[in-house]
Amino acid sequence: GERLKPSTATEPKKHLVDLTMDEVGDLLWSVNLGQYQRRFASLGVDGASLAELEKQEELQELGMELAIQRKKLVRVCKTLRQAENGVPLKTLRLGVELRKKAKDKAPTAGVGYRDGEKYSQDQPPRFEEGFNG
Repeated sequence: GERLKPSTATEPKKHLVDLTMDEVGDLLWSVNLGQYQRRFASLGVDGASLAELEKQEELQELGMELAIQRKKLVRVCKTLRQAENGVPLKTLRLGVELRKKAKDKAPTAGVGYRDGEKYSQDQPPRFEEGFNG
């Protein structure tokens, strides 16, 4: 399972409420929910937002469709809200590594626009060959 293991008292931690948007993304990656990192960042979800999270419905509003994933994140947030737990910095570092690995594996071409590309009037969206719209 994806349990957050109790950490030793000497391990550096950061309170959930103090996480930046990027660190929230790292946390998502560390619990195998990295696919939501961009969505959360685009909505400005930071640690303070996650610290207030108590219901799955709130995550559904953020675009998490699968109940099992919502339950998981609610459980993670509940655990991390407790001040003595906090977020181990090694958990955030793991998230950074997982994000980098996923980025390295990501295909460079696909449907629509890649990161950093902008839509303009004189350049319609690109679609895969064989798309019959």
